[in-house]
Amino acid sequence: MYPALLIFGLVLSAAVIFVQIKRAGVAAVAYYPITIFALYFAIIHFLTPLVKYFSGWFRYQSEYNNTTLVYSVVLSIVFLLFASALNEVFSRKTTQLIKLYRGTSSSVSDKNAKNTFWVGLAIALMGAFFAWSDLSTITSASGSFENFLLDRHLHSQARSSTRIFSNFLIPGSAAILAAALLSKKRMSKILLFGTLAAFTVYYANAISSRNTILVFALINLSVYFFFSSQRKTSMPRLNIKGLMLTLTSVAAIAGAAYYVTLQRYSISDSAYLAERREAIIFFTLDGAFGNDEARPWMIDNGHELYWGATYLAAVTNLIPRSIWPDKPLGAGPRLINMVRPGSFIIGQEGNNSLTTGLVVEARMNFGVPGVFLAIFLLAYFSNRMTRSAIRSQSILSKVTLIIAAVSINSMLLYSEFLGFFFRFLMLTTPLLIATYMQRISFRSTLHMQRGAN
Repeated sequence: MYPALLIFGLVLSAAVIFVQIKRAGVAAVAYYPITIFALYFAIIHFLTPLVKYFSGWFRYQSEYNNTTLVYSVVLSIVFLLFASALNEVFSRKTTQLIKLYRGTSSSVSDKNAKNTFWVGLAIALMGAFFAWSDLSTITSASGSFENFLLDRHLHSQARSSTRIFSNFLIPGSAAILAAALLSKKRMSKILLFGTLAAFTVYYANAISSRNTILVFALINLSVYFFFSSQRKTSMPRLNIKGLMLTLTSVAAIAGAAYYVTLQRYSISDSAYLAERREAIIFFTLDGAFGNDEARPWMIDNGHELYWGATYLAAVTNLIPRSIWPDKPLGAGPRLINMVRPGSFIIGQEGNNSLTTGLVVEARMNFGVPGVFLAIFLLAYFSNRMTRSAIRSQSILSKVTLIIAAVSINSMLLYSEFLGFFFRFLMLTTPLLIATYMQRISFRSTLHMQRGAN
C-alpha cells in the first residue's frame, strides 16, 4: 500500500503541474508558484521515499513500521492537496493580471533595460570576485579541489565567511538576462550571461554544490519565461520552443547534478565511496532531497516541539554566542541530536547536522498543524509576490519578486530555515537596494523637472 500511495502522490503532483501548464504554458513556473512547489514537493516527499523503499536503504534507522510509512505519505498527499487548494484561491487574480499586462514589457524603454544591465553586471561581478576568492582559498588550504572533496568539513574551516556573497552571481545573472530579453541589442548581453552561467557551474562543481546549479537554473528559467511572455500580446501558451528549452534545461540540470555527485564519490577507492558510486542515482536523490525520512522517524520515535526556536535561530544567527551563550540552535543540529544524540555539541570540532526542509522543520516546531500554517504562509506570500511582479513597472523589482517567489517554493522545501534565510537575503538584498536607489534617483529627477517648470 505504501508504494502505491507514493505513486499516487507522484501522479497527483503531475496533475497539479499539468493544470498550471495548461493555463500559461511553461511560463507557469513564473506565474503560478504551485508549479515549482508541486515539482519539489513530489521529488522530496514522493519520488525519493519511493526510491528508498525499493532500495531498502534508510538513513536514520534500518526499517520503519509500515503503518508509520503509510501515515506519513497520507499526510504528504493531504499537504499537497491543501497547497493546491490555496493556490486556486490566491491565484484567482493572477490570470486576469496576465491578460491585463500582456505586451507591456515590449514598451519598456531601452534606458531602463540598460540601467538594469549595469546593475546586474555590478552585482554579478561582486559575486564572481567572492567566488574566485573562495576557489583560491580552497586550493591554498587543501592543495587541489580533489583534496578538498576528500574532507570538505576539515578544509572548509579555512574558507572565509564572505563566500556567502558568491550568491550574488545568481541575482546579477538574472538581471542581465532580463535586460537582454528587453533590449534591442541583446547578443552581447546574452553572451555575457552565458559566460556567467558557465562560471557559476564551474564554481558549483568545484565546491560540490548541486543546489547552486539547481537554484541558478530554476531562477533564470523563470526570469526567461516571465519576460518572454510579457513581451507578447497574446496569453502565454505551451509551445514547442518553450517545451524544448525546458526539457533541455532539465536534462542539463540532471546531468550536472549527476556529475557533481559522481565526482564527490570518486575521490578514492574506499568501500564506502564504491558503494555510493554503484548506486549513484539513488545517492544523488537522497543527498539532495532525502530529508523526508525525518518524518517517519519522528512518528516512530516521538519528539519534543521547539515552538519556533529554530526560526528564531535564523534571525539571531549573527549575534555571537559569546554574547548570548544560550541562543537557539537551528533545525539541522537539533535534528541530528534527535536521531544520534550528542552528534552536535556547541564548540566541538567536526560538528555535523542534517537537512530538514519546510515540512520537517514546521513539524519539529509546531507539529502537524504547523505544517499547514507554513504551507498557508508560503502560498499566500508567493502568490502576492507574483502578482506584484506582473504589475510592477521596474525591471529590477520584477526580477527581485520572481527570485523571491521561486526561492521560497524551491529552496525552502529542502533547506533548513537558517541556511535558507541567509541565502534568500543574498539573492534578494542587492536587487532591493538597487531598486530603492533607482526610485530615489527617479524621484529626485522628477522633482528637479518640476522645479525647472
